[in-house]
Amino acid sequence: MRSASRVGRFRRPQFVAGLCAAALFLPAAAPLGSRPAAAASAQDLGLETTMKMPLVVFNVAGVERLLGDVKYMFTAIERPEIFETLEGLLGNVGNLRGLDRTKPFGVMLYVELGFPPRPEPVAYLPASDIDQLMRTMNVGPLTTRKIGTGEGRYEIEIPERDGRQALQARLINGYVFIARTAEVLDRDFPDPATFTSALTSRYDLAVRADLDSVPKGMKTLFLDYLRAETEAQLQQRDGEPDAQYQMRRLGGMNNLELLEGLLTDGKDLTFGIDASAENQRVAVEFAINAAPDSKFAKQLTDLGGRRSYFTAALDEQVPLAASASWASQKREQERNAAALDTIEKALAQRLQDENIDATGVADVFTALRATNEGGHFDAFVRMAGSPPGPFVLVGGLRVQQGRTLARGVTSLLNAIPDKPPALEMNADSHNGVTFHRLVFADAPPPIRRVFGEQPAFYAGAASDAVWFALGGTDAMPSLREAMNRVAEATAAGVRARETAAPFRLIVRTSNWLGFGGEQDTDRQMAEQAFAKGQDTLTVEVRPTDSGVRTQIVLEEGFIRWLGLQVARNFDRRSQERP
Repeated sequence: MRSASRVGRFRRPQFVAGLCAAALFLPAAAPLGSRPAAAASAQDLGLETTMKMPLVVFNVAGVERLLGDVKYMFTAIERPEIFETLEGLLGNVGNLRGLDRTKPFGVMLYVELGFPPRPEPVAYLPASDIDQLMRTMNVGPLTTRKIGTGEGRYEIEIPERDGRQALQARLINGYVFIARTAEVLDRDFPDPATFTSALTSRYDLAVRADLDSVPKGMKTLFLDYLRAETEAQLQQRDGEPDAQYQMRRLGGMNNLELLEGLLTDGKDLTFGIDASAENQRVAVEFAINAAPDSKFAKQLTDLGGRRSYFTAALDEQVPLAASASWASQKREQERNAAALDTIEKALAQRLQDENIDATGVADVFTALRATNEGGHFDAFVRMAGSPPGPFVLVGGLRVQQGRTLARGVTSLLNAIPDKPPALEMNADSHNGVTFHRLVFADAPPPIRRVFGEQPAFYAGAASDAVWFALGGTDAMPSLREAMNRVAEATAAGVRARETAAPFRLIVRTSNWLGFGGEQDTDRQMAEQAFAKGQDTLTVEVRPTDSGVRTQIVLEEGFIRWLGLQVARNFDRRSQERP
């Protein structure tokens, strides 16, 4: 459990980086395409394959921290007796005597690199009294015994289906390291308390992948393999349309570029969870850090937030709100431009094949290219309304040459033969913006529960933004209100807010409980958990000094909900006992 003083300033990461850890373990034995020459063994190429530091570490901040979190959860639902029962169970294993309950413990994963790599997990346990800890571990099916004299070596036998397996243990500077073989324990291990101090100070539970620990030669070997496999996969397939192939290739090359940056300049990936009774919340984070001053670090940190045109329309005191505002990089703009070219050609050809006038396509993509070249992605959505609804979804997207975009869309809609009655052109207008409307007369039940019996979608483009709304009779009034807020702030010269977080999502959970259908036990439990408020879920993506971090914050209502789920299972099992 971290105190409020240790809750630092949270920053941000990016979405795809989790692929890296899996990529490091991709075996050549199951090739995706033709086997490249780079898949020769690392030993044959004279590369270093033994890692001096662990590639992955799973760290728990300590037994006391975990027990503090559990106590907090059951206190929040006013069921302290369940925690007392848990403490009683610990008494059955000697209250973990011999284990230092204040220090971190976990597992380090070393890897003998190659194709395929060979993992070697090593557990680490802090020992306050090694002899007492061995006696504690003897409780149950385990059997421990000391090996030799004065070396701090032990053997731990565990039962298996075909007999018993012996694990090896070694005491080093107050920590017991446990591995499958004695040879693994002959290496020099880092001091766990020091090695994991950054994780322990920030998280109760954490997993970190240390990309710096992978030898450079092995990274080069793997990248050669990855490039060859990617090229093999991105060849055009038989019968694949050109447009589909170009989009697939753009996506594949984009992913390859990300992995190349990650493996070349990435330092570490971290996933962590922290519960704080002082702050009454749980924070879940995923962070990626790159080598300082590297190209990859610049790509990540350049994603910092920019001033949003829609600041005046943002409202976080609603059931759902999301905003995104960041500067796009040159490489990203180049990829977007290539994608727009491909889509435009495919769309124009499709319309021509169906004898539909495609002249509006050029206007639409002229505006989209201008927006892309402007280098700023800026958008927001918000869900307005109160339970039991109906709700209204309002949003906006900043564009360049919005009037050109509107002209192109109108031209394309007018060109549609036999337009459905549900599509109404020029259905409404506000502040000089014309809105078209699409009515969903046969919307599915979930949509009707949220947005009303006959929701409609409105969309229109001003010179500098596309505005849209989804809902019933309140849709246009809500959209007008949002547009007026922005117009008034612009006319008054109000400076837009600097958005530290390029992406932010807020969900107020209690507003959604009424849309779950019929009342059942799970819904009643959720209503009980969120009855006291503290029901907000927040997602933020922020840049750090050399990377990005994504943080998900769950207020105490979610802790109560989890505690009620655990308590239900506890009560059920208690009733089943004779």
